[in-house]
Amino acid sequence: MVYEFQHQGRMYRLTMECISHPEHQESLTDILQAALLPKAPRYTPRPCRPAALDGQVTTPLPGKVVKVWVKEGDTVKAGDLLVTVEAMKMENELYAPFDGVVESLPVQAGDLLRAGQVAAVIGGAQE
Repeated sequence: MVYEFQHQGRMYRLTMECISHPEHQESLTDILQAALLPKAPRYTPRPCRPAALDGQVTTPLPGKVVKVWVKEGDTVKAGDLLVTVEAMKMENELYAPFDGVVESLPVQAGDLLRAGQVAAVIGGAQE
């Protein structure tokens, strides 16, 4: 059977084979809903957590350090770019959580990082 119909301005063509076993029969409505309604996301992002009070800046995903923008001893302001990490063919930028001084920078370009690994530590947290 071939059904043609329009939904939200788009034309659809649905070809169905008849299945005779009762356990496998679905109504046309069920099939159309499954085809047209958005699926639940496979990944639900976790809510952002506040900046660590200890100044540790960690990478959210495993990846490779592309560029380090600061060096130990540099003074940074909240939101300054610290490190760029490539993960899943996308570049993720890690920023300073608050004003302070780069106390530790245990990464360099080319390093492979695991998720949650510390990429920089900023000292001098403003209370």
